[in-house]
Amino acid sequence: SFAAPTLTWTGDLAIGASVTVRYSITVHDPDTGDKLIINRVTSTAPGSTCPPGGTLPQCSTQLRVLIPGLLITKTADTASVVAGSVVHYTVTVVNTGQTAFAPAGFSDPLTGVLDDASYGGDAAASTGTVGYSNSTLVWSGALDIGTTATITYSVSTYFPALGDRTLTNTVSSATAGADCRSGSDPRCSSTVTVLVPALVVTKTAAASQVVAGGSLGYTITATNTGQADYAPATLTDPLAGVLDDATYNADAAANTGALSFVGGTIAWTGALPRGATVTISYSVTANIAGTGDAVLTNRVVSATVGSTCTTGSVDPRCATSTSVAARSITLTGLTPSFTLSGVPHTTVDSTGAVTMTVITNSTSGYQVTVQPAAARLSGSLPGNNDVIPVDQMSVRETGSPGFRALSVANALIVHQQNAASAPLGDAVSNDYQVQIPFVAPDTYSATLEYIVSAQ
Repeated sequence: SFAAPTLTWTGDLAIGASVTVRYSITVHDPDTGDKLIINRVTSTAPGSTCPPGGTLPQCSTQLRVLIPGLLITKTADTASVVAGSVVHYTVTVVNTGQTAFAPAGFSDPLTGVLDDASYGGDAAASTGTVGYSNSTLVWSGALDIGTTATITYSVSTYFPALGDRTLTNTVSSATAGADCRSGSDPRCSSTVTVLVPALVVTKTAAASQVVAGGSLGYTITATNTGQADYAPATLTDPLAGVLDDATYNADAAANTGALSFVGGTIAWTGALPRGATVTISYSVTANIAGTGDAVLTNRVVSATVGSTCTTGSVDPRCATSTSVAARSITLTGLTPSFTLSGVPHTTVDSTGAVTMTVITNSTSGYQVTVQPAAARLSGSLPGNNDVIPVDQMSVRETGSPGFRALSVANALIVHQQNAASAPLGDAVSNDYQVQIPFVAPDTYSATLEYIVSAQ
């Protein structure tokens, strides 16, 4: 007897006798349960091998409900494309069911695409076979449970734009369990809009002249003034005409997209929506020793359709030219001599004992050093053999704290800055101090060597 959900049998069994009970079930379609059919027989008869709560495996059965499923998804790598650019399509076929396909398949008619683009002839499949005939792409292949096939191909849109400026196509499949059997699943279709491109590119240099050893900044802007998003746009800036006289500072930055520097060329790529602008900046440092033509020249190029700086463009906004000026430095008005007077065992100093004017165009600045020519100050009177060790004399830059003893072994920096001098020069001043030991009265002198050098 059957009283849902239990089937019951009862009857007499003689010693050695057996009974066989047979029945059947029909699996729901669709199966809304857990896709697993489990049932267990129990018997309260004394001596039963399947008492209630028993765990022997022969008392139960377990069956899985296998359901076929084929998930097909078609995508384009962009929702809108600049006329003349390439659109890449990807169709993924996933066996989401519980049965293997041998084989599965789909067709992809391109009639709604080919009025605006040409097929790239590059269809490829990660598994199975793909072919193209009569404007239709066809794929077929075996798929085990849980495996995926990926099919890719591309089309090149026409420039100028032709057709209805819309690329539309839909994948269909007659395979059991496929989501693209009816053609109504939106995952089976793709639509790409083709619009007129326009990319205005401008490059500027921070100066028309740079001093050797100095840094020069560049700025490139590219603005999408067209009717469609770029995904992506590209720019290249070959520095061959720059690197003969300068060194790239490896500091390129962009407010969007990705930058690289390979083989002497800065390259940028990135998505650029309508109305958006990318700003790229970088700098170079002009070589101190002239190695090239002393002119930094380069031109930015964009192969992106609609660009104002395509290869061969003569648009002046695409190029820059900056001359490299040699570094120069002069030291004028150096105090020829000074005197510190005092008696033995005293310390005498003089503020502004040495002054000079330094003029340089070195953008990295300069330094002024002083070093005595001898280890001692010698007297001038005949027969006077007394000397004053040169380290008894100290120097400082006027306005700075603390004197430092002169050294015949090392030059002391008495002024340093990291920028060029004022146009008419920088006034540099040094204070001096001497500790007078017990020596015979005399005039003791030494030569101090001043050197000014660009950094």
